[in-house]
Amino acid sequence: MIAPGKQQSRDVQDATIRFDLTSDEIETLGRVVHYYEKSMGITRFVVRATAPRDIKLKYRFIVDEARALELCVASATADLRQSGDERVSVSLTLRATVAFWGRLLASLKTPRSRRKLRSDEVERREALSRKLGEALTRLSRSHRDLVRQEIATRRTREVAWMQEALAGDVSSRLSSQHA
Repeated sequence: MIAPGKQQSRDVQDATIRFDLTSDEIETLGRVVHYYEKSMGITRFVVRATAPRDIKLKYRFIVDEARALELCVASATADLRQSGDERVSVSLTLRATVAFWGRLLASLKTPRSRRKLRSDEVERREALSRKLGEALTRLSRSHRDLVRQEIATRRTREVAWMQEALAGDVSSRLSSQHA
């Protein structure tokens, strides 16, 4: 699933994955862009003012990543409006795909965050999470090290959730092949 013309030895940022997304899916991605900042609540202001340098760097990473994801959502929204269709083909970098997937998983698997979601929003996020996870599973068949490298940038819990999902997808494929 690496974009045409890309070599396997290229950096993680060169890997792109193409998705057909609906306006609902794009809006769902837009709602999780700032998930980490929102889930921190007022603590994020305290972190910026008083935290040690290493914590501030982690927070800066989150903020910078959210800005990049906002641009992805804005671009997809503009493409959708311009096309006039119900779906649009969107290319996301491996980094953006993993970042969106991490935010979706965190919003679904963190009990406090999940409780705040309406049931229809939970369904939308679960479906979109599956879509991103399946795409990463396909990509990891040919570019396992790239996918692992990018997943390793996430929080420890997210890494575990992602590895569990990827392993579950592999085992479900194996069991369906033997059935």
